[in-house]
Amino acid sequence: MSLKTAIVKKETQIKHKEEMGEDLKFIDFHQLQIENKKHVKDIDDRNVKMIQLKGSSGSVVISLNEVKKDLAIAMKRGEEIERDLELKQ
Repeated sequence: MSLKTAIVKKETQIKHKEEMGEDLKFIDFHQLQIENKKHVKDIDDRNVKMIQLKGSSGSVVISLNEVKKDLAIAMKRGEEIERDLELKQ
C-alpha cells in the first residue's frame, strides 16, 4: 500500500510540474510575442529611415552628375580658351 501511495504521489508531482511547465511556456510565448512586436517595430522604423536615406542619396547622385557634367563643360571651355590664347600669341 505504501508503494502504491508513493507512486500516486510521484505521479501527482509530475502532473503538477507539467502543468507549471505549460504555464511557463504560455508566459514565455507571450513574452516572445511582445519582444517580437518590439523588434518588428524597430525593423519598420529602420526600413522607413533606409527609404528616406535612399531617396536622399538618389538626390545627391543626381546633383553630383549635374556638377560633373558642368565641370566637363567648363574644362572643355578652359581648354578652348587656352588654345585660343596660344594661337593669339
